Amino acid sequence: MNRPWCVGPYCVEHARSIETVSSSTGINKRLALAAAWAIMLMCPLVVAAEGEHGSHQNHLAVFGGFTGEARRERSFSLGLDYERRISESFGVGALLEGASGDRDFWVAAIPFSLHRGHWKFSVAPGIEHEEGHGDHGLIRVSAGYGIKINGLEIAPLLAVDFVEGDTVLVMGITIGMGF
Repeated sequence: MNRPWCVGPYCVEHARSIETVSSSTGINKRLALAAAWAIMLMCPLVVAAEGEHGSHQNHLAVFGGFTGEARRERSFSLGLDYERRISESFGVGALLEGASGDRDFWVAAIPFSLHRGHWKFSVAPGIEHEEGHGDHGLIRVSAGYGIKINGLEIAPLLAVDFVEGDTVLVMGITIGMGF
């Protein structure tokens, strides 16, 4: 039985809610609209597959890497990432990442991921918490290339966080497994 996970009006509602969030959190309106369009364009691809679709429905990974010099001052980053595959090509999840150095940051986001072969592309609205300075809305855009070795998936990851007019580069490796 195929069940649509996202249909036109539902996607438009999410686009409107992202625009509303952008005005209340200070996220650049153009960036929020770009994220909304990306989600709406992925929506027609999101249909639950009949039966099994060849990969695990759940994926849990740890992330280790570094952030760029701007904003987070080349901090070491360590994170945890969960994804639930809705179909062969679409997943939704949660991520939590901490960056520590001269200043400490936490990032929490909800990634919407598109899978194409070994490639994974994500757009993730979320929040950055800076110790002593509070919370700021962010949008994370990322790409990774997963390689399966002995039941584990190892993926180099490149992400860009857009937060309060700053652009933060995040690079590292995720190691995870499906279940």
